[in-house]
Amino acid sequence: MKRTALILLTIVTTLIISAGSFTMAKADDYQLELELFSNYAYVYDLTHDVILLDKNSQERMYPASLTKMMAEIIALENYPDWDQQITITWDMIRGLWEADASRVGYAVGDKASVRDLLYGVMLPSAADSVHALGITLDGSIEAFVNRMNSKAKELGMNNTHFVTPSGLHDDNHYSTCRDMALLLEYCIQNEDFVNIIKTQNYTTQPTWYYKYGYTMTNTVWSGFTRNGYPSIGLVGGKTGYTDDALYCLAVYAKINDMELIIITAHSDSDLDNPAHKDVSDILTALTHWQYRELIIKDTLQKTITVHHQYEDQEVIILSEKSVARVLPEEVNTRITVDFPNEVDSQLEEYEVTGTITVSSDDRILEQWEQKVTIPAEPNFFGRAIKYLKNLYHKLMEYINK
Repeated sequence: MKRTALILLTIVTTLIISAGSFTMAKADDYQLELELFSNYAYVYDLTHDVILLDKNSQERMYPASLTKMMAEIIALENYPDWDQQITITWDMIRGLWEADASRVGYAVGDKASVRDLLYGVMLPSAADSVHALGITLDGSIEAFVNRMNSKAKELGMNNTHFVTPSGLHDDNHYSTCRDMALLLEYCIQNEDFVNIIKTQNYTTQPTWYYKYGYTMTNTVWSGFTRNGYPSIGLVGGKTGYTDDALYCLAVYAKINDMELIIITAHSDSDLDNPAHKDVSDILTALTHWQYRELIIKDTLQKTITVHHQYEDQEVIILSEKSVARVLPEEVNTRITVDFPNEVDSQLEEYEVTGTITVSSDDRILEQWEQKVTIPAEPNFFGRAIKYLKNLYHKLMEYINK
């Protein structure tokens, strides 16, 4: 009976068949297939660096009040004292009523804390709150907008240009869903930003008109609740609307160990708020998706039996790489290892090439080639026999020519 020796050999990958095959997000990966009212949409799994939906995400659109996320994060980074009192001036509220902008309703001479204004920007999307913070910080709306554009460049928002801090329409005020996702990804690194967007209601300090303070309602949360749309995993976000931008929505959510950034824009229908419907459908669908480790680097995939003259050896094949995907739960996956089951040793070691394929029901998710080294005949007498056999075959080839 032949003895079996287990030898661990180093496996070196020399050719990757699919270009960029180690990257998580690829054209043949699974994406959400949903009918959306939004003409632009982007869903990104921040945890696993995967794009789960992309609908015209790099085309220019009007971001409306999603703009206020930029104003908010700049204010958070530059106002250390949230109890600081700001006196409302005419410049801070001029033209907002005529533009039908969302606002708290501050009057000239009112005093508001920085805290009240920060919540005002994000919960009711108040333009007067944005103007108060921006003018106090930089002296004018124009200077504050310049700061916003500089921050956009810093964040790599290369297809974004702000004209107003509130998002009121201007043909030169534009962005993309992808850029807005970059902004939201940056914003959620700030704990105060996340705490604010999680808040469903907030009451300000009293003003001349609001003797008991003004109670704000978070337009993101109320939009889901009012329409009865499921908001599974919702942490918070920002709404937006103008006649040109139509309905927009930016959402941060957590589902199945995925941190999700969802941006939708230019959504219109007979529904009260089609952007909320789109995002609700996305969140609901993603409850049935999960991150799967399909193959783990350095794990055993197959053994090759090497026949020596007097004994056999087993050479093991370990995966050269790890492969993981975010997939719908109904998708089945499999691993195919295309190497010979057995080979003969030679006088010198040599390489055998095989293919490892990770596939699903209807597509190849990842495929690559690996080489494994087959050890030389180790036994002296075995080597002598192989030498004589090789010599004999060469002689017969010569004779048959």
